[in-house]
Amino acid sequence: MQGFVYNTRRPVFADRRVREALGYAFDFEWTNKNLFYGAYTRTKSYFSNSDLASRDLPSREELRILEPFRGKVPDEVFTKATSRRRPTAPARSGRICGSPSAFSSRRAGSSAAASSSTRAPGSR
Repeated sequence: MQGFVYNTRRPVFADRRVREALGYAFDFEWTNKNLFYGAYTRTKSYFSNSDLASRDLPSREELRILEPFRGKVPDEVFTKATSRRRPTAPARSGRICGSPSAFSSRRAGSSAAASSSTRAPGSR
């Protein structure tokens, strides 16, 4: 699994609404299709594909465990089923950085970029 982890000690990421907005702004479907060639599937839980995965509303037993934390965790934990779907994004041109070749032309002139492509993965 890959994901974004925000340093919530930094004031900009301390607000849960900011982190949620960043999640909505990230277009997983476009990124997966255009950058990762469909290699990933979107997870719905940190523990997807296991017995620990979050599903639906909390069960009675889960609510019993969660009850002491009411008011300390978001109210949605008690009332909304887990969903990581984002609103449908507007159609995109498929371009990165404004033009199809903007990224590649910037990298082509860089000697650091040229030498990095010949190194073995994980080497410095």
